[in-house]
Amino acid sequence: MRWKYSSPLNLGLDEDRLAATLLVSIFSVLRNLFVPPRSRRSAFQIHLPRLNAMAESKAVTAVS
Repeated sequence: MRWKYSSPLNLGLDEDRLAATLLVSIFSVLRNLFVPPRSRRSAFQIHLPRLNAMAESKAVTAVS
């Protein structure tokens, strides 16, 4: 079976659009390797509110 386009990577886009698409795709992959998503919280960010909550509960139970 022959390819409909000249190359299996060429999806009917002109060379400039194909190059831009590949550049954005590669850039996104590399960025995701080094930049954590904003939804991911570090252990330290989770730990501080837990410490505060435990301190407050100890203070409340000690008073009453």
